[in-house]
Amino acid sequence: MKDDPMLVDITEKRRGLLKYILFRYAIEQKETVWVLNFLKDHEVLRQFTFRRPLSAKDEGIILTQSHHLLFHFKDRIITQPDVIFHLLNEIEGQYYFYVAFDEPKFAELEQYESIRRLIDERRIPENMQGLRETDRTRLTELLNSKIDIALLLHDKEDFVYYSSLIKRLKE
Repeated sequence: MKDDPMLVDITEKRRGLLKYILFRYAIEQKETVWVLNFLKDHEVLRQFTFRRPLSAKDEGIILTQSHHLLFHFKDRIITQPDVIFHLLNEIEGQYYFYVAFDEPKFAELEQYESIRRLIDERRIPENMQGLRETDRTRLTELLNSKIDIALLLHDKEDFVYYSSLIKRLKE
């Protein structure tokens, strides 16, 4: 089965952010660099959503302001990078990745992921006039991709749904 182009797109955006963080910040802990490089280069990245933790029970990784990693995993907080690395090879399910310092590129990706999730769950707000221009542009890009996929798969229902959203965006 071919990869979902939307999943490939978002995975590449996540990979790009990790590359940026590794390049932009002087991360002194080589083990943190090791784990971030592993995430960037491994398929496990598909299991992560770049967002804030939604609850205390949420499982995922936080990159702290001091560039340490905290892995919330099965009601524990793991701080040892070597343990995190080994767990990443075994995990299943969905996890979050959160940058706990002011990084505009993370905020952009977090917003993109949020819009993408709304589209996937078909929970786009009825009134889209309050959307910022950047959100409107991102949403249009995502919807156009969904329309292209619907056309390729001859999925009339998805085509009609996503086309109606594009029309509402232009109103």
